[in-house]
Amino acid sequence: MRHDDNVLRRGFPAEDFIIKAADILKNLDAATLGYLDGRISKEDALEWLEHYALESPEQAEKSVDFWNQYRRYVINYSLGHDIIINSLENTAGTDQSLGKKWQIFYNILSTPRMPSGLERSEE
Repeated sequence: MRHDDNVLRRGFPAEDFIIKAADILKNLDAATLGYLDGRISKEDALEWLEHYALESPEQAEKSVDFWNQYRRYVINYSLGHDIIINSLENTAGTDQSLGKKWQIFYNILSTPRMPSGLERSEE
């Protein structure tokens, strides 16, 4: 596996691009779960999707419909994301470079694992 830390994406170094995308996804998770938990209204969720996720009104409506139809999937997806992120950070230890995290992520995807195995630091 090869990853070049200096790859540019729309003018951002790869690491900055990934961090910005991760921030949007983290906030999307918060908006999704807030809506599913009843902490934010459908109107607020639609507004968030249009303003921050840059979805058209039609796509935002489809997103909320998806959340309603596949609640468990959405919640499990968010939980899985958190488990993977924690595993990457714990396994990388003091080497928090993007290249190291890509290597660990590749290892996670290429070897059979149970979610409980990702809670421990392993590589």
